[in-house]
Amino acid sequence: MKVANRFRIDKNRFLCIVVSLILIMALVVLRIVFERLYNGNLEFALSICVMIAIGVYVFLFYCCSVLKNGLINVYSCMLLMSFLFYFGQHLVVLFGKARVLKTYYRSILDGRIPDTSRIGASFFVLICMLVINIGVLFGCDSKSKQIDSKELNFSQNNYYSESIKRVAWIVLAIVVVPTLYKYYNDVVNTFKYGYSEALGMTTGSTLLKICYFLSYFFLPSIYLLLISYSNSKKKTLIILIYLVYVVLYLMTGSRFRVFESVIAIVLIYNDKIKQIKGRDLIKLIIIGVAILAVFSIVRDSREAIANSGSVSEMASKTWDKISDEGLLTNVLIETGSTFEVVDVVLYKTPDIVPYSYGFSIIGAVVMVLPSFLRNVIDINSLSTSLLYSPQYTQEIKIGMGSSFIAESYHNFGYFSIIYMLFIGFGVGKLMMSYIKNKHNNFYLYKYVYISSLLCFAIRTDLVSFLRYYVYYVLLFHFMIKLHYDYTKRKARL
Repeated sequence: MKVANRFRIDKNRFLCIVVSLILIMALVVLRIVFERLYNGNLEFALSICVMIAIGVYVFLFYCCSVLKNGLINVYSCMLLMSFLFYFGQHLVVLFGKARVLKTYYRSILDGRIPDTSRIGASFFVLICMLVINIGVLFGCDSKSKQIDSKELNFSQNNYYSESIKRVAWIVLAIVVVPTLYKYYNDVVNTFKYGYSEALGMTTGSTLLKICYFLSYFFLPSIYLLLISYSNSKKKTLIILIYLVYVVLYLMTGSRFRVFESVIAIVLIYNDKIKQIKGRDLIKLIIIGVAILAVFSIVRDSREAIANSGSVSEMASKTWDKISDEGLLTNVLIETGSTFEVVDVVLYKTPDIVPYSYGFSIIGAVVMVLPSFLRNVIDINSLSTSLLYSPQYTQEIKIGMGSSFIAESYHNFGYFSIIYMLFIGFGVGKLMMSYIKNKHNNFYLYKYVYISSLLCFAIRTDLVSFLRYYVYYVLLFHFMIKLHYDYTKRKARL
């Protein structure tokens, strides 16, 4: 226990770390055994993989409960999302719906990647999640839970609270019209040309580029306002504005901003309105499945738009597809497609696509710069999706998506497992920072915003993370501090 005491780890977390290490070694052995004994029955092998995954994730959720940070937090959200997005299609196979997967252009049964690679990637994902778990357990230092009294006094200052509200309202007032105009334009293009063609038109004119840039400030201002007015009637107005945004955004055929915002709003609700537990958790799961179902409908609808003569014909095609497959199967196929990204990157690197040796990390710094200054590097070379999609589906206009696990393997190969440890450690420190400063509305916003980015990193890469942090956390912090200092000086006069 001397090691545990040295790192200030309590007994339960120390035992979780030890079990995680044992499971990692067991998974390495199982992967070798699977590859040597594989008899060509991929459906059976994937069913076994997902049953192992279920057991691993039960353990991971137990470790999350050991942290005593409530049912809903950034880590529990990451675990849930990662299981659905990495093993959704595995579950479809386990449930006996493999025939449906075989009809899809892209699936784990499409035959584009060798069977042993599918199996190996399944084990690799589980190993990465266990290493992340170790990082989280190390990062959650129990002594960090002590509340900072100086920060408490500052955050309860009326001038500071008003500064957060004022800045959020001002930003929202500036960006709301450009945001709505931008997405209205996207909706028109989507229904006129189809989703694939409309993607290239979203930033055509100078006006649309300005609107595109400003639209990214919309959700951060909504988050700050929801946090600030959580116990006020004004939150109804804020929610209505947000819902208009959601409807317009989904009509464009895109979904990821809504995905991020739902995670953020759940975290805000859990902290500021009512802690989610027991029956509330069951309701949340039902709502979550419904939202994922909506996302699947949006996907099917955007594919039908280009081939339909009318909205009614598009709706009919979408309904027929969902009715034939089943709603839950459709959702799991949609979410589980992220696993293919990891599988393709593991199989194609470095034989076809060379390692980038951390180039995307350097690129992340460049991404902070305004777009006209980013010409020093090829931005497209930073995108795992754009690099690997042509190698898998020959699709150029729409990438197959990405994942932080795929991105890290493209950078470092199997050494990316070490990188996972740092990601987990960062998640743990984020959770402890939130507990220590949760009384501060801006710290809550920072936790919520970063959490939404980390959860969505399961479906995308982290190359833009630093840019988002600088523009939508540090810049807001600077504006709020500026307003706070101004109002304090004015009050002294």
